[in-house]
Amino acid sequence: MRHTRQAFKSALMIDLNVIAARLVLPNPFLRRCVPPPTLGGYALIVLLILVAVVGLALGAASTIWTTAATRDKEQQLLWTGLQFRGAISSYVRSSPGSAQYPKRLEDLLEDPRFPNVRRHLRQIYRDPFTGETKWGLVKNGDLIVGVYSLAPGAPIKRAGFAAGLESFAEASSYGEWKFVYEGQPVAAPQGGTPAAAPPPASSLPAFGTASPTQPGPSTGGAQPRQ
Repeated sequence: MRHTRQAFKSALMIDLNVIAARLVLPNPFLRRCVPPPTLGGYALIVLLILVAVVGLALGAASTIWTTAATRDKEQQLLWTGLQFRGAISSYVRSSPGSAQYPKRLEDLLEDPRFPNVRRHLRQIYRDPFTGETKWGLVKNGDLIVGVYSLAPGAPIKRAGFAAGLESFAEASSYGEWKFVYEGQPVAAPQGGTPAAAPPPASSLPAFGTASPTQPGPSTGGAQPRQ
């Protein structure tokens, strides 16, 4: 028992001497008086440093991969939202009679206003963030004028948006990326004459506002002589 204690004390003193010689004592003469450290201690220190470096590298790589994946999903969301907006635009502009908006997203897949199959959207696309076909709907009454994502979180993308989407740069959540068709329905024509195709969105009047009518040629008087 006594020999064991002495051996333990000797080993402890050696370790303390090594630490003092390598980290504290600047005198080379005193260092030469201290026995060199064992190779096992160096190996353990190197192993710990290696583990720390690998951990930091893996953490940085994970952050970079997550950011890249999020940016890719944002690009998919922008593409998908524009598909919905384009389909709503096609639905409105192909309205028989007065311009109309869809009441369901499924109406974009098969337009119920025509006897033959007419499609404005190939499919109800999935939200790249949620993986579901459920979307937030921007409505005017019971009419769908746009869609937005139901995914939580704040966007990474802050610049470089397409024309018409510049307001997305100030969005604090993906729900604020609203893909809205800004064209407005025209008033129903008077009488039974079908209306012509709607004009461009910039010239369409607001909801409930009748479009200006152009006076027709006069039929009540004689034409002046040349």
